[in-house]
Amino acid sequence: MLFKNTFQNMKGNTVETQDGERSANSWDDVMEGINEMFEYEDEFVILTLANISHDVRYVQAVYCDDGITVQLGVEVEGGIKLVEKTAFSEEECVEIFREFYETSNVKNVEKYTEVQF
Repeated sequence: MLFKNTFQNMKGNTVETQDGERSANSWDDVMEGINEMFEYEDEFVILTLANISHDVRYVQAVYCDDGITVQLGVEVEGGIKLVEKTAFSEEECVEIFREFYETSNVKNVEKYTEVQF
């Protein structure tokens, strides 16, 4: 399943939690959203970048029974494909978000599996 790509006209980076979406102008802004997720087990966090140089448009994470699930919105022809990987620690989750924020890259995207609906 592909999602419509509505990200082409973004004006800046954003971080989103259950409290809403806000600008992500610094790494501290991103960590604030991640820390909210760490504090509340039913919380999620999404980091979306306005400008990407790789195919990952956004990274999102949420707690699950096996650790933290990280999902990536990957741009493909015709839309956005959602892929995921589970069993990350908090430290691994932070590192994924940091790398994405700083470089718009996520390592080993090929090891993530497509989300089935």
